[in-house]
Amino acid sequence: MEQLTQKQKDNRAYYAKHAEKIKAKKRAEYTPKAKSPKPPKVKSLKPEKQKYRGEAITIKSAKPAQKRAGPTAEEIARVQARRRIEDLMLARELGIDGF
Repeated sequence: MEQLTQKQKDNRAYYAKHAEKIKAKKRAEYTPKAKSPKPPKVKSLKPEKQKYRGEAITIKSAKPAQKRAGPTAEEIARVQARRRIEDLMLARELGIDGF
C-alpha cells in the first residue's frame, strides 16, 4: 500500500488542522502512574557481633583421594559410538551420501 486512502488523507488533514487542540486534550487527560513506595534503607549503627565458633577443626580422611589415570576403554568406545551416530545424523540432514 504505497498510496493513502481517501479516509487516511482526510484524517491526516484533520489532525494537521487541529493538532494543538488534540495535544492539549491529551495532556489534560494524562494521569501519571502511581509510583510504588520504596522500603526505607536501614543503617545499623553497630555491626553485629559474630558468635565464637571454637577453633577450626580439620578432618583428615583415612584414604587419600585417588587420581584417575584417564578415560577407560569403555568410555572411549561410548564416545566414539556417539560421535559416529552424530556424524550419520548430520550427513542425513545435509543430504550427504556415502556414510
